[in-house]
Amino acid sequence: MRGVSSVIAVLLLVLIAVAGAILVYLWYLPEIGKAERSTSFNEGMLKIEAVNPRPTGLEVYVRNVGDVSVELGSNSLLILDNGVVKAQGISAMGNVTLQPKQVVSIFYFLDRPLESGTYLAKVTSKEGVSASFAFKVSESIISASQVHTVTTANTVGNEVVSEDAYARYVSWVEEVSGYYRVYFRIYAKPGVTINYAYAELFDNTGEHPDWVGNNPWEWTTPYTYPDWAGAWWYPVRDDEMPVTVVFRIIPG
Repeated sequence: MRGVSSVIAVLLLVLIAVAGAILVYLWYLPEIGKAERSTSFNEGMLKIEAVNPRPTGLEVYVRNVGDVSVELGSNSLLILDNGVVKAQGISAMGNVTLQPKQVVSIFYFLDRPLESGTYLAKVTSKEGVSASFAFKVSESIISASQVHTVTTANTVGNEVVSEDAYARYVSWVEEVSGYYRVYFRIYAKPGVTINYAYAELFDNTGEHPDWVGNNPWEWTTPYTYPDWAGAWWYPVRDDEMPVTVVFRIIPG
């Protein structure tokens, strides 16, 4: 009888332990379901629907197929060839926020020229969500030398400045009669002759500002250090800011 009592006691302990585990599972089950639903259905997801090559860049159609908004930075595009980065895209629209189910056409300038061939376009959001799309380039795409995003805060003393091996690029704005005048200059570096200079202005939707002429701008007279070439665009409306200035040069 003593042996039977020991067996019964062990069985009772096992039953109590199993019952406790079931109660704990049932207690946390709703929270587990919430976590699974959050992961499965509330993520921002991207899809590239088309890539259209242009002589000066790439037009990329990106859709947010998720349930939360996602943000694409101005440098959100990479062009790959067998896993090797061939160029980076620079958005003419700056940062772009995609709402759930929204599709946006974004024009990207390239930091390096792209020859004819087949490539993979990869877009990555600031949240780390990526999408890829294979496309063909029939005719080579030229590159931008520099790209500036210019805001209303970039006045004299707070200019946008960048440089490469050949030139120094400067952009700034001035408020005039309720509008903005956008200035730009391309300074040749010592020992460099610039044979051709080009600048183009885009508003915050990637289009040319409505009332601005001489856009794009070109300079075809060679110059060297310490000279510069440049001009200004006017009038740019407040709702068209910030703007993007795209530079291209051909050095001697």
